[in-house]
Order: sequence, then structure tokens, then C-alpha cells
Amino acid sequence: MAATRGLVLALAMLALATFDIGASHGQQIRRYRPASPTVSPYLNLLRNNDIGGLPNYYSLVRPQLQQQQFNTQQQQFNRQQMALSAQQSAAIGTLSTQLQPMTSPTGKGSGFMTEGRYFLNGGARAAGAATPRRR
Repeated sequence: MAATRGLVLALAMLALATFDIGASHGQQIRRYRPASPTVSPYLNLLRNNDIGGLPNYYSLVRPQLQQQQFNTQQQQFNRQQMALSAQQSAAIGTLSTQLQPMTSPTGKGSGFMTEGRYFLNGGARAAGAATPRRR
């Protein structure tokens, strides 16, 4: 009885150690993502559906090829835009560090609720004004 309990415990610990190896090393499993489609659009030529009298090449294959070509062009354009944006950000950063010592601060200091000397001052009168007597 004790021997089977020890065997079961040993097998359970071995199973946990085996399944936990990938997580304990902090490795992430990468999925396979092909750069291009793995299925040819020309397989659609074998489909047996007639869409509006057009052959499958014009209704299925050609639009898919055009979409793939457009996606490739769009990816190239996006890469070019990202590179240009990075160049512009770097240029702005260097320009701002160069111009920082040359610029002087502008404006005037400000504060919140500083109009107390002009308004809501408890009825204070201008200097030299006569104050009425109380009876």
C-alpha cells in the first residue's frame, strides 16, 4: 500500500516536472506564420461554381492575386512610412536640443484666484475716502 502510494506520488511529481519545464524557463512558443499564402489561388480553378457566367479565373483567382499584390505593396508603403517617421522624429529631437539654449521663456507668471486685490475684498475703500460714522 505504501509502495503504491510512493509510486503514484513519484509519477505525479515527474509529470508535473515534465509539463512545467517550458514555463519555468520563460520560453514562449512561437507559432508558424508563413510569409506568403501556403495555398495557391489557382486551386480555385477546380471549384465547380459558376458566378454570373464568369469563369472561375476572373471571379475567384484573379481578384485573390490582385489582393495579394495590393497587400504586398501596402506593406512596403507602411515600412517606408515608418522609416520616414523615425527619421523625422530623430530630426525633431536633435533640432529641439540644439534650439533649447537659444530660446528664452515667454509669457508671464500666473496664479489661481489672484484677483482678490481687485474684487471681493470685503468692501475696502480707496485710500483717502471718508468713512461714515456709526451712531
